[in-house]
Formats: sequence, structure tokens, C-alpha cells
Amino acid sequence: MKTQQETAQLPATRSRLADALGALEEDEFLIVGSKHHQHYVQFACHGHHGMWMEAVSNAYIAHPGERLSDVQNAHLAALGWDDPGSADRNWSRDVAAPAPVAQVARLACITLFEVYEIPHPGAMEYPAFRSQGGSIRFPTLRLQRRDPAPPSILAGPIPATVM
Repeated sequence: MKTQQETAQLPATRSRLADALGALEEDEFLIVGSKHHQHYVQFACHGHHGMWMEAVSNAYIAHPGERLSDVQNAHLAALGWDDPGSADRNWSRDVAAPAPVAQVARLACITLFEVYEIPHPGAMEYPAFRSQGGSIRFPTLRLQRRDPAPPSILAGPIPATVM
């Protein structure tokens, strides 16, 4: 159960995430997730073409104790995430431009705090980077920043090892 202080932090975290998402430019990525588990939501900005979101599925969770339960998977489906199906992929959402960053941040926070059960923002971290290499800082996000994987790893799709 969350303390009152932890619960009070959630609207501020959602607002700061919305600000960070609004600052993303085309071909920039932000991944927000747990410091201690393989639970994350990632965002790929496509500029005037919208934004692609992914929430990790069991296909990319290596540790059996961290895998999503049937209840958690049902919660993701109820939130409107597109089911990964039998394919080796994550839950996803294609967001049309202009991306409604407040709604996107709300969905991400519900996913992170309710579905993935991250207890509070202090248990979270983020890497952010450009597709051509180079990290991005979001100090106003007030989450621990983690350096992204080297650019050679980022040449293809975002690997599960990034988070």
C-alpha cells in the first residue's frame, strides 16, 4: 500500500512526464521504468507522425519472478494497450499527432504504478537518447538518469537489454 506522500507524488510525476514527452523531437526515445525490475514503458517520437509507445510484455522479462500475471495482462488490455499476441513483442500503442502528452503520460503512469506495481517515483529511472546516438537529459523529470546503451546497440529496434 502506498503512503500518502507516495500517492501525492504521482500527479507531479505524471505532469513532469507529460512535459518531457512534449519536449521529445522526431527520432528521440525515452524509456521510463523500474530501477530494480524489467518493467518499463518506452516512447519513440515520430514528430509530425505521432508517437509509438510500448509497455514491456513477458516476451522481454527474463526473470520468472517478474513476469506479468494474467491479472496484470488483463489490466493492460483494459487500459487499451494493443495485445502483443503470440508475436515476440511488447504491448503497444500508436498515438496520432499531435500526441496528447497529458493522456499519454497518464496511461504510462497507470501502467507503471498500478500494473507494474512500481511503489513510488524514487524507484524509477530513465534513459533518453537520439536514434543517431547521443543521450538526452530531462532534469525536470526528477528521476534517476541512466546512460543508454552504446549507439552500436541502438542501430536496430530497441533491445530488451536497454531497460
